[in-house]
Amino acid sequence: MSFENRHRLVYHADLGLFLVLAAPWVNAQLLTLIFSFGNAEVYQGNSALAINAFVGLMGVLGFGLSYLRLSIDDSRVVVARSALVKALAAMWLFYAYACGLSPLFLVLALMDAGALLLLLSSLRRR
Repeated sequence: MSFENRHRLVYHADLGLFLVLAAPWVNAQLLTLIFSFGNAEVYQGNSALAINAFVGLMGVLGFGLSYLRLSIDDSRVVVARSALVKALAAMWLFYAYACGLSPLFLVLALMDAGALLLLLSSLRRR
């Protein structure tokens, strides 16, 4: 992968992450792990089922959009919109951390912020 196309690493990482979130049993295990470090009371009973279903649906949508993004030609518009999505995702993940849900949300927010920086650096070079 050339230096100019390194932002596509973010696209591939998103594809893998959303595949995990889209798989019902896998996403349940991941969410159990995430909430075990924080407010585990939120993730119990019917709430856990609703959260799993919502995260699974978001995983399917994210996977589909990530796959589509990989299959189209790159442009500044695609990279810029991907950067916007990463910024919004990082804010929501930081908000989840700030609400005390789990410190792992901070780790995820920082990972999205890092991906945002990579995308922005790619935009700067184009």
